[in-house]
Amino acid sequence: MTLHLPVVTHSELKTFRRCQREWQLSYLELYRPRHAGAALSLGSLVHRELEAWWSIAGRFAPAPDGEFDYADLDPYDVAKGLAMLHGYHLRYVDQAVEVLAVEKEFRLPLVNPKTGCASKTYQLGGKLDALARVDGKVFLVEHKTTSEDPSPGSDYARRLRIDGQISLYYAAVRSLGYEPAGVLYDVLKKPGLRPLKAGKTRKEDETPEEYGMRCQASLTWDSYQRFEVTRLEAEEESAALDVWLTTQQMRVADLHHSYPRNPDACVRYGQTCAFFPVCTGEADLETSGRYRRATRRHEELAPDGAEEKAA
Repeated sequence: MTLHLPVVTHSELKTFRRCQREWQLSYLELYRPRHAGAALSLGSLVHRELEAWWSIAGRFAPAPDGEFDYADLDPYDVAKGLAMLHGYHLRYVDQAVEVLAVEKEFRLPLVNPKTGCASKTYQLGGKLDALARVDGKVFLVEHKTTSEDPSPGSDYARRLRIDGQISLYYAAVRSLGYEPAGVLYDVLKKPGLRPLKAGKTRKEDETPEEYGMRCQASLTWDSYQRFEVTRLEAEEESAALDVWLTTQQMRVADLHHSYPRNPDACVRYGQTCAFFPVCTGEADLETSGRYRRATRRHEELAPDGAEEKAA
């Protein structure tokens, strides 16, 4: 394995495809927004608590006084997230699942599927949410949160079936010595409720505790979906070619120091890109106080020699 090569992750590939200027600022110049958006904060909270839940096979109910610090998060986001996690615990605590690994990192050669040759520019890396054995079969587990309908047959579920991340992670599972039977998508639907504000029918704003209880009451068994997705060999090869061609485009952009903006990606999931003020000339990366410099390209992964050199 070529550990000296820079790592490319699924998230980085998505960023490049979405907007090359965002990729430049995030992964080449290492800028990060100081404050994440509400959707990202809630997703991070749920993901971190699910990591803890799966690490001890779901034998505890997530609680506010757990190991993670929520001080920097919106208290209403915390209340919503904990309501989601409480329902998740009730939904799945008695299901028979053998946990093989949680938040397992991997590094893989980036291979051209047409020639079988490995890249001399990049290697692939990432982190698996979980790896589990169910009824004697090994499955990759992917945790997702969404505001959409996650039920089987929905547009959201159908999109996940063509998600290129699956094929990339299949190879990662094989590198760990397992043959994956498929992916278990573990989807939690976000309550569509907003905190109640003081007005004609209320004297005071709804507290985070009250809001959390209301969110919890709104959740049903259908708010949690776990479904299996498999990949055919031809689909894996197609996804591998997509990854290879994307990294070739990344290399060309970097060689020419040209990173065009994509105005169609400035707003997504109802939120404006954190770098929009920079692209429009309204804010400066260094002096606006909106951004920080990361220590390395992929802060979510353990550092290696290439990461440290790039930083």
